[in-house]
Amino acid sequence: MLKKFKLLGIFGLGILMGTMIPWANWFQALTSQADPLADAKISEQQKASAAATQEEIYHFILEQGKLAVRQGKIGEAGPTLIQGMDTRDWPVSVLEAAADAEFYSLDEVQSYIDSIHEAL
Repeated sequence: MLKKFKLLGIFGLGILMGTMIPWANWFQALTSQADPLADAKISEQQKASAAATQEEIYHFILEQGKLAVRQGKIGEAGPTLIQGMDTRDWPVSVLEAAADAEFYSLDEVQSYIDSIHEAL
């Protein structure tokens, strides 16, 4: 008789849990969709941050033997921010690498220049 009650208890618990889990999932889905425009707001923020990131790209360009820092991607004619850096003491390999490097802040540009001067 005790075995039947244990078996009945196990089946009852299984049925109870089987009905509670779908209700819990439904309730969680209901509460997580509090703002239906949240996806639209997030995508607008992502577009704005991508535009800001695109403007904050810097690269080196060699003009008349002097190094300059320009804003924008490599190959784009953005505004020149720093010009006239003397590169006579720089190794040729460093100058070649600088021509292909993109930086995402002026701090990165300064760190690159500082690391070259430390090595010299």
